[in-house]
Parts: sequence; structure tokens; C-alpha cells
Amino acid sequence: SFFSMGLAVLLEVGRSSEFDFAHALRSLAGFGLIHGGHEWIEMFLLIHPDVESTSFYQFIGPGRVILLAVSFLFLISFGARLIAGPNRTRLSLQMLGTITAIWAVGLIWLFIFEPPNSRLVALDVYTRYSLAIPGAALTAWGLILQRQKFLQAGMKGFGRDMIAGAIAFGLYGCIGQLF
Repeated sequence: SFFSMGLAVLLEVGRSSEFDFAHALRSLAGFGLIHGGHEWIEMFLLIHPDVESTSFYQFIGPGRVILLAVSFLFLISFGARLIAGPNRTRLSLQMLGTITAIWAVGLIWLFIFEPPNSRLVALDVYTRYSLAIPGAALTAWGLILQRQKFLQAGMKGFGRDMIAGAIAFGLYGCIGQLF
């Protein structure tokens, strides 16, 4: 579903629009496509659990966590761009940079203090808490802000869709990633 969302959004990116929302869609497409790839790797590992005992896993395990982090950085970028708007790129980059820096400090801490045999699981969990939850929160907030712009333009249907999207990302961040 993430990959399909990313592909559908990517197909819509080319359409011109005056709304800030349209300018931020590339980041949402990146999130969907990359996170979908991560989920496919997760499914592969569930179907073939014996892979974890092979030398191949030393590449696929960390690669999976890297894809997870990159997908969430795209989600943060999407939410930050919705909040900041197209003319305040510096603000959206500051939001993305601050969250990324906090995540990086935590990674260093995990590499120093976490035992190697449990490090990959800890990195996965930490990435979800430090990147996915803030990314989902920023996106939900950004969609709520975008709702006002759609309502002002007389597009009540899109305004309702923004609320539905905000609720979905809120649930994704709170329930899907926290638990």
C-alpha cells in the first residue's frame, strides 16, 4: 500500500497547482516508494527467516534499517514543507535538520552502548520513535494547515480529505509506530 501510494502520488506530481500541497508531494512520493521497498524486505525476511543466519543478512539487515530511516526522512520533509510553505524552505530544512541531528546523536549512543547482537533491533525501534512519530505528527499538522487553504478556495471536499489524511497519519504515528 505504501508503494502504491508513492506511485500514485508520483504520477500526480507533474500536474501544476497553485497550492503549497502540490509542491510538497515529491517528498510524500519518496516516503511511499522507499517505505514500500522497506516493507517488501520485511515480508521477504518473514517468508525466509533462515536468511538471518546467513552472511547475506549482514547487508540486508542494516540496509533495511537505512531504507526505513530514509523513508521517514522523506515523511518529515513532507510534513515540514506543508507547515513552512513553499517560500520558507529554510524553515522546513531547519525542522528536517533538527530531527535528523537528534536521530544521529541517538544512533551514536546506540552504537556505543548497545551490544552488537541486539543493535539492529534497537536501531529499528529508535528510528521509528525518533523519525516516524515526529514525521507523522508534522504531516498531520501540515495537512490540518493545508485544510484551511482548501476551504478558503471553496474546495470543501479536499478540506475533508485533509482531515482524513491527518487522522490517518496521526494513527500511523501513534499506534503504528509507538506500539
